[in-house]
Amino acid sequence: MKARYARLRGRTQEAESLFRRALEVLKDTPNRWEKGVVCYDAAVALPHLREEMLEKAEVIFTAIGAEAELRRVRRLTEGSRPAAPREQ
Repeated sequence: MKARYARLRGRTQEAESLFRRALEVLKDTPNRWEKGVVCYDAAVALPHLREEMLEKAEVIFTAIGAEAELRRVRRLTEGSRPAAPREQ
């Protein structure tokens, strides 16, 4: 929550540090869903880390069968790809 707030306030470096700290805390916990959510939130908040964090979130959500979260990840992944040129 603090990381998202920091990003909304324009404090990108602070937000990145907080997201990374959250991931460090969660790395050895059994609740992988929370780690996946942190990766997803970081992808939304920090465009420069979007690809890396979405990949991590997708791996986690796939492993635990979190279908709703996977749909969110895939929507964001598809939305961040450049659109294919349209044929005329």
